[in-house]
Amino acid sequence: ALLQAFPMRLGILLSAKKKKKPFFRELARELELWNRENDYIEIVDLDVDTLDLEDVRSCDAIIQKVTEVLVAERWSLDDRAGKQTAERIRGLLSQPGAPLVLDELASMHTVIDRWALHESLSALADRVGAPLATPPTIALQAPAGADEIQRRASSSSVPAPFLIKSRQACGTDTAHEMCICANASACEDCLRSWTRCNPSAMETVIQAFVPHANGVIKAYAIGRRVYVSRRNSADTSCIDTGQGTSPLFPRDAVV
Repeated sequence: ALLQAFPMRLGILLSAKKKKKPFFRELARELELWNRENDYIEIVDLDVDTLDLEDVRSCDAIIQKVTEVLVAERWSLDDRAGKQTAERIRGLLSQPGAPLVLDELASMHTVIDRWALHESLSALADRVGAPLATPPTIALQAPAGADEIQRRASSSSVPAPFLIKSRQACGTDTAHEMCICANASACEDCLRSWTRCNPSAMETVIQAFVPHANGVIKAYAIGRRVYVSRRNSADTSCIDTGQGTSPLFPRDAVV
């Protein structure tokens, strides 16, 4: 349906932070070249701060990357302007007759919350009987002591070593940091120092560390095609599963 009329207007909606990143600056240059060389798709640069209903309705489809806006709405309790921006964008993109939006904003709220995503995947596996497994996981609303961590981990069958991440999955640099701990005492040390430096990491998830041959596989489904990419992750050979209490912070791992 999108290709019935030419040229098709494809809107690109990026947050101000995304537009400053090298990848998206390069993307903007490529799209500008695409615009000049192709007469069947017109690329439209949309602005988060000035987006209005006329902009939205002028497009046949919109690709959005406004993660920081959604993160501000979910995690930044004192960011009133961010919350208002998120509400405005959601309202504009959900109007009757609005174009196709990728990714759908409603699904993004699950993706930016690691605990919500874990529960969603677990529920999906139970509902459809899919061969889908997620690492045993617990969520902490605030830093906890070793005894509490061990109690929660034992009751939820989360074995050591533990992998600690902020519950917030994206939108800040700290959202992509993680800590691997041999035991609950190391978790306590990690959380104490981590949350002191990173207030946004007060809410965390603790998962069982799963050996994965120093790599993770990312799959992207577009229509009926699936694109697969292997990414480097934590070097599992350096994980100490003994009694050591020093947490390990992988620097170049995919989270």
